[in-house]
Amino acid sequence: MAEIGYQAEPEKDMEGHSGEFEIISPGWHKVVIIASEVKATKAGTGKILNFTYELQDGTKRTLIDRLNIVNPSGIAQKIGRGALGKIAVACGHKGMLSRTEPLHGRPFEVKISIEDYESNRTSGKMLKSNKCTDYRAVQFTSPTSETKTSEPVGW
Repeated sequence: MAEIGYQAEPEKDMEGHSGEFEIISPGWHKVVIIASEVKATKAGTGKILNFTYELQDGTKRTLIDRLNIVNPSGIAQKIGRGALGKIAVACGHKGMLSRTEPLHGRPFEVKISIEDYESNRTSGKMLKSNKCTDYRAVQFTSPTSETKTSEPVGW
């Protein structure tokens, strides 16, 4: 048992919260990995690598990405391992990756989309969720500056 010293006040605690996740706008977002763990799949026949990303936009929002790294479905496993490879390369890692910690804290970009799914609590209620669809190294953009040419003085 854990001692937490908490006085439950649901109305006050939930004030301003709808209970739903805040959807992140689609597109490329700069992130860092702040946590990772490997879990068994629900069926117990494979392993899922869960990454927790923190957006680097000043909001401290987080996003969970689930990769099938061991799965009886060869296609699911290939997709999951392909994504892991893209993440490693985007983080600047090359070679053997035996642990995920070398990827933590290294900035990269993730492409986020929005997908609809049916609530498991309310039949027929459609909800929205974010999904990570691609990964790349941080893209640096140089400010466009107009070069002004002037006539040489004294000519």
